[in-house]
Amino acid sequence: GLLDGWNARGKTRLNHTLKRLDISGNFLKRGEYIETSTTGQQIFKLSTEAMDSLKTILSRAINLRVLVLRKNQITFKDVGHILDPLSTHRRLHVLDLSSNNFGPNIALPLAHFPRLVSKSLRALCLRGCYIRDLGVKLLCKPVTHGRAMHTLDLASNDITDSGAKLLAEAL
Repeated sequence: GLLDGWNARGKTRLNHTLKRLDISGNFLKRGEYIETSTTGQQIFKLSTEAMDSLKTILSRAINLRVLVLRKNQITFKDVGHILDPLSTHRRLHVLDLSSNNFGPNIALPLAHFPRLVSKSLRALCLRGCYIRDLGVKLLCKPVTHGRAMHTLDLASNDITDSGAKLLAEAL
């Protein structure tokens, strides 16, 4: 089955078969209200229960290569909690966080996991995350210094000529 092994201590069941996980558009259980976006959408923090469940899944799926979490109202503050269990495996190749309410600060949690971003990730999809030019500026260092990265999707982020120039200079 999916849960087909135990770790060395025999306490945590590990999953060796799951390679791709897509739980897009599920609006994981909402926690406290954070703010209203510039487009009028209310932004909520993920509930502790939803985050704990997600962290458990990610820490057990030791061969996970593709993680898709589109449209789950994840904020940039939640991303660190999501990347933390993945950073030990260093096998994640595709991370799709498109259509979440990150804003420019998405670069902050990505910068805390340089090993994952620079050595493992091949594709990072942040389509429609309200990143704008400031986000491009903040993303340039952690993302463009990755040796494995070959796809960076920043479509529909209100990036102007200034942001495009920053990205061009970083590449």
